[in-house]
Amino acid sequence: MDSIYEKAVPLAGKIMNYARDSILVNMRFLDVALSAITPKPENGLGGFASDGVNLYYDPVFLLKKYKEEPVFAVRMYLHVLFHLIFSHSFRFDKVDREAWSLSADIAAEAAVMELQMPGTDLGKDEEAGRKLRAIKEDIGALSAEKVYRYLKNFPVSGKERGELSRLFFMDDHRYWQPREELAITSEQWKKLSERVRADLKSFSAGKTKSSSLISKLLTFKAAGTISPSLPSGSARTPCATASALTGPTLAMRLWRRATWSSCRTRIPHVWTPSPPYPPCP
Repeated sequence: MDSIYEKAVPLAGKIMNYARDSILVNMRFLDVALSAITPKPENGLGGFASDGVNLYYDPVFLLKKYKEEPVFAVRMYLHVLFHLIFSHSFRFDKVDREAWSLSADIAAEAAVMELQMPGTDLGKDEEAGRKLRAIKEDIGALSAEKVYRYLKNFPVSGKERGELSRLFFMDDHRYWQPREELAITSEQWKKLSERVRADLKSFSAGKTKSSSLISKLLTFKAAGTISPSLPSGSARTPCATASALTGPTLAMRLWRRATWSSCRTRIPHVWTPSPPYPPCP
């Protein structure tokens, strides 16, 4: 073990403890989730990673990031917690792992930024916020599932993907595994997620600051397989695309109220058929 690492371990441990305490003080509804993972230093990791049981961190890397942005540890802690609360790490079965990792990072950062917890702002947040608002205009709520479908149905360029990674990448997903290989841990986090939602509902009574996040957490279901694309054999119609990107609520609204013409008006950036327009399915 090198001397730099040995010297970094105790100080980095204090930074992690401070980050944990800051979250407990400001976001007490996360206490159960915080107690479920144990910070663990790992030499040469080059960042942060979690397997649902431990939160691994590189002490030397942490000290460097702390020097650049003192709030980094708190922000990272929250990012990892939301990965686990939303079961991001347990949904690698039957998905494009690169696209899912990016989608999960975007969703986790959106949740953290929406909390507006004091002492968590990073220098890139203003730019990231603009990007999140642009994505939200296209897909609605910023869940990992919706972002994933968006990336798969409307692939972004390599340059754009790199830009998204720069803005939203925080942790290493090397310990994420197919759900069946971590069934016990997945079930534990499913129960913890339910507890967090219950605590959040009580914590947020009378508050509006995080209403969108509260709604997302309260309606979240620890789902299984993700369907990244439109139904097989179906054309890429405006109504089908709307359903894939924005969920059943908008799809039902379109089905009830819209014709192909109004679908074309609501979603101008997707392909529309030539007349005559059949009714929305």
